[in-house]
Amino acid sequence: MTIYNDSLKSYTSTLLPKGFLLHGFGTKALSDFPQHIPHKLWISMNQVHETHIQHINTLPDNVGTLQLDQSDGVSTFLRDVLLTVKTGDCIAALYYDRKTQLIAISHQGWKGVLAHMSEKMIEHMRNLGSDPSDINVIMGPSIGHCCNRFSKPELRLFMEEFPADADRIIIPYADGEHLDTRTLTYLQCIKAGIQEKNFDTFSCCTKCMSDTFWSHRGGTYQSTDVNRVGWNFIMKIS
Repeated sequence: MTIYNDSLKSYTSTLLPKGFLLHGFGTKALSDFPQHIPHKLWISMNQVHETHIQHINTLPDNVGTLQLDQSDGVSTFLRDVLLTVKTGDCIAALYYDRKTQLIAISHQGWKGVLAHMSEKMIEHMRNLGSDPSDINVIMGPSIGHCCNRFSKPELRLFMEEFPADADRIIIPYADGEHLDTRTLTYLQCIKAGIQEKNFDTFSCCTKCMSDTFWSHRGGTYQSTDVNRVGWNFIMKIS
């Protein structure tokens, strides 16, 4: 279940433990990020809408901020390392292994979902010793199928890649066909071994709720302005 954390100006999930993990899906009320969150290293990514994932296993000397090039996912076992993703309708997903305490975050727009980003992140975690049955996945706010109209060439890519799920992810509307990237991300996680009880989601649409969340299609998101993006984050606390 997701709940609003007023001190963080973010939505959080009851699936992730308090006192050990700091996490959230930021709203428009979250400003001056991440100055109000104590951390040793802040990691961001340039988010190229692909599926490159990096793992951080050491703290660089005398560096408090690190931007990863050509990346849309990152993981770490380290404490006080703030993993972040910027969104404005795309999906941000948080991952936590309850046994190994590995944490991760991923960004996926429609291209990342088409390329199986969440499945690739779970496989990445498996390679670091995780069992998918021990992983909790939290999918943050993103655009809903209600506002996610797609052209036929793009939809054809999804029908070809996910023929068994086409009826669940391509939704007919009066103005054309819409794509449900949220359901597809859920299905990918289940296919990768995540148990349904260990999956949580925030089911609103960021465009419909553009008064609360930054939204590209809602005309409020600006990727080059750090104060006009949705900040999503996860960190293990010392």
